[in-house]
Amino acid sequence: MSESVPTFDDQSKSTYNKNEKPIFLIVLCVLSSLYIVFTISPAIIGVFDNQNAQEKLSNDINRVNQIFSSVEEIPLNYLEDMSVFLNTKVENLLFENSSLILILLLEAYGVWLMYNLKRNGFWLYLISNISLIILNYIIFSTDNIFAFYNLFFCIFLSIIFVSLYYLNLKYMTD
Repeated sequence: MSESVPTFDDQSKSTYNKNEKPIFLIVLCVLSSLYIVFTISPAIIGVFDNQNAQEKLSNDINRVNQIFSSVEEIPLNYLEDMSVFLNTKVENLLFENSSLILILLLEAYGVWLMYNLKRNGFWLYLISNISLIILNYIIFSTDNIFAFYNLFFCIFLSIIFVSLYYLNLKYMTD
């Protein structure tokens, strides 16, 4: 009776086809592609229309400062940190957008390779995520609460997605 029960240890009865893409890998690639498209689009627009993007961001900063300055419950250092963070973003907008485009193109190529079950795509994806973390660290100082949360969020998502892609390395070839 125990002979009829399939187990995971018996590789000879496995129904997995080497050319078949795992569903979980497809879902990861789709999620990564959506992130890339929705992040690279504003970056491209920002590079080619940098002056307008800086003016728009400056206007948004002024509006946010007006709104939050009227709220008495927000600590003053919180408002200062927000202003410093947003002003740093305005000053480095062209550098950030240009670097982001290059990093996201590398990431897109890595995702495409992993979708085609190529192991080198994982390493490109890993390099692009490390580059994104370094870019955030270079632009924003971590003594600012907004910069800290921005960097933390970037590291957190990178660890999650790199780990999930790592779990799918067994399906990829060199």
